[in-house]
Amino acid sequence: MTGELTRERFEDLAALAQSRGRTVAEAFTILEATLRLTPPASRAPARDWAEPELRILADEGVGDGLLAADSAGAGYEAAVGLARQLTEALTVEEAATHLGVTPSRVRQRLAARSLYGVRVGGRWRIPEWQLRGPATIPHLATILRNLRPELHPLTVHGFFTAPKPELQRDGRPMEPIAWLATGGDPTELIRLAAAL
Repeated sequence: MTGELTRERFEDLAALAQSRGRTVAEAFTILEATLRLTPPASRAPARDWAEPELRILADEGVGDGLLAADSAGAGYEAAVGLARQLTEALTVEEAATHLGVTPSRVRQRLAARSLYGVRVGGRWRIPEWQLRGPATIPHLATILRNLRPELHPLTVHGFFTAPKPELQRDGRPMEPIAWLATGGDPTELIRLAAAL
């Protein structure tokens, strides 16, 4: 049952959305969009939902495709993970406030690939892992410009957040975001980004 939208998953994603000031419908719009970004999942009828609950979900704007999504594999799990990340991600307006710039400047940086974002439902979502205080991590723009723009958002997230054996400090591999935030040389990361 790992690949289906259960009540528990619904409540978890809804609570996450509300804790971030988002609507439940917005969170599930993100989930539907992430399902389109991930490998196709097999479809099976949604289980564990009574008719009144299905009506509530429909009123919240949750599509039939989302309720029918079921995969025994990783595609659905990846979509749920990405939906959680993007639900937690900043909107353009939130990123502008965080960075002390205008929303227009944030959109310019997204277009110039000096800030990373994912478009979902016509709106940008900006992951917080790239921010340190009121700025982005050092050398972010250079590394982003070396990543292919068509990379899946989970690939980009993993690239920046998973420890890399090439980035050693005190004999331990470091995550690229920690490496850069603590003054690490970006040269190896630029090479790794271009090779993805």
